[in-house]
Amino acid sequence: MCFAAIGMALGATAGSAAVATGLSAVGTAFSIGSTLMDYRADQKQFAAEQQQYNTNRLLAQQSMLEQAGQLSLRESQERDALLDKAMANKIEAAKAKGRTIASAGEAGVSGLSIAALVADIERTKLNNQGTINRNFDAIQQQGIYDRKALESQAQGRVNNMALPTAPSLLGTGLQIAGLGLQGYNKYNKINNPNEPAFQG
Repeated sequence: MCFAAIGMALGATAGSAAVATGLSAVGTAFSIGSTLMDYRADQKQFAAEQQQYNTNRLLAQQSMLEQAGQLSLRESQERDALLDKAMANKIEAAKAKGRTIASAGEAGVSGLSIAALVADIERTKLNNQGTINRNFDAIQQQGIYDRKALESQAQGRVNNMALPTAPSLLGTGLQIAGLGLQGYNKYNKINNPNEPAFQG
């Protein structure tokens, strides 16, 4: 019987004590082996969780960059539309000024009234250009706020992800030490029944 042989090797003399000691030693060894296997499984789980965390973080950053690209495209289109509007405003003002001067020339009108009409056309052009410039500035400011919001959103996604924690080698070591102490106490109880158990 192999349990008896293990028990005899550990110093037990009587047959039943040798078997009990052998069983205790095998049980302790099995528990320690199981603890080590659990630690290894925890390490694999940690590696998988760490990889998933890194993937999610990269996806959050990629999403932010894609949204920022879409934002830049929209801003560019809005700026182009405003530039077209500004150019159309200048062309329309020049046409209006030309028509006014031509009409006045054909009618033989000159003086302050024509100058007032031309000044009014110029004022309207400048007012329109001021509105276009304010809209242009508003687009730039909105872009700054939108980019900050995208960055905060991406950071929030990363912060809401559970950060994986590595298994504790110290905890596993303490668990193994506790199993060893239990094994020693069983051995001692079998071979020295009158001695008190070790309390660590």
